[in-house]
Amino acid sequence: AHGGTIQPATLEELAKENRTGNGFVDRLLFVWPDGLGKPEWTDSPMPDSLPAEYREGIARLNGLSFADAGSPHVLRPTRAAWAALRAFFNDENKPLCDAAESELLAGIYGKFDVHAIRLSLILHLLAWAFSGRETPPGEVQESTARDAVALARYFRAEAEKVYHRLHNANPADRLPKDRQAIYEALPAEFRTAEAVSIAAKQGMPERSLKAWLKDRNLFEKMGHGLYAKAL
Repeated sequence: AHGGTIQPATLEELAKENRTGNGFVDRLLFVWPDGLGKPEWTDSPMPDSLPAEYREGIARLNGLSFADAGSPHVLRPTRAAWAALRAFFNDENKPLCDAAESELLAGIYGKFDVHAIRLSLILHLLAWAFSGRETPPGEVQESTARDAVALARYFRAEAEKVYHRLHNANPADRLPKDRQAIYEALPAEFRTAEAVSIAAKQGMPERSLKAWLKDRNLFEKMGHGLYAKAL
């Protein structure tokens, strides 16, 4: 999992040079929520205890040492936890891989078997870090595995958005939401004045609209003041 923000155009640059074909992008977990607006400012304060609790939990994770003789700790799922993971692998994720529209999408789906296991370990250790127990329990419980599967489903859906953006989207799909709305509202052929009126309803100034009409990936100039959508 990787933190930080990536703009869509930057994502497309990241995916170039065969990075989608060699599985690099498949290893990332994406969050791409729909319809987010800027949140309102709030005067609700952060609880004073929260930063200290967070630091303590992270310190406990950082302080984990190896087992005897430098060997790693082994965490095993209970039988019920393994059954939940196995059902995700075999009954849900495998059919998606087998029916995927391309090898690239199948590769993305295939990574979620491992992602689900890793997420179960992350949730297991996070629960311990903030529990106050002295040592981590050695077994991953069914509830943790089911939470990990739910997270894997979420990240898989977000990965599908990224895949379709990189491989199936046309130029209009890459537009900001306000410009998409304008483009969809325009008729197949239109005059400048009509486009100015439609754009104004979305808050786009006339000067910006006229500059946008020069984009030959989206618009074709048919004559003086007459345009057609190219898509």
